[in-house]
Amino acid sequence: MGPVEGFFLSIALIVTLIGVARNYNKELGNTVVFISTVMLFAFGWEYGQGLLTQIDSVFSPDAVDLILGLLLTILFVSIIFASYAGRTFDFRGKPVPPPGGTLLSLVVGMLNGYLVAGTLWFIQGITNYPLQRIFPWFVPANLTPATDLIASGTAWYWPPVLFPSPVFWAIPLAILLILRVRG
Repeated sequence: MGPVEGFFLSIALIVTLIGVARNYNKELGNTVVFISTVMLFAFGWEYGQGLLTQIDSVFSPDAVDLILGLLLTILFVSIIFASYAGRTFDFRGKPVPPPGGTLLSLVVGMLNGYLVAGTLWFIQGITNYPLQRIFPWFVPANLTPATDLIASGTAWYWPPVLFPSPVFWAIPLAILLILRVRG
């Protein structure tokens, strides 16, 4: 495991601990926001690749990768911050007492950690890790371009490319929204 894998694993661990501390009924509201964002990025990846190719032909690919990587990272981190700082869906009801409630909070926190860290890793991967220009230690163990990883199926752990179509992200999103409406 290289430095970049440890970095994203630590992000996932931090988000998991936040999920355990906040409890699952509050953390599920953030899950709705994260799944919506992942679905948005998945649609953008599926339908925006042609546009990126055209932009790369006009400008320097390194400059485009750096600007796009920083822009998407700032956008995603802003969404994460807003979802934790602002009002989110609260899943009402009587909380499950420990140890079941704690275990449920751990599972939901791990899901959110996966969604956050995996999407950040996806953003860095598709833009050829522009953070390594700023932080030299930020180098993945495998320097294979993200498009090759996705095509070969070895980037299956990134949330936006987990399913063959971004529409599949609508299923867990719909289930969570139905659970929220039914209360």
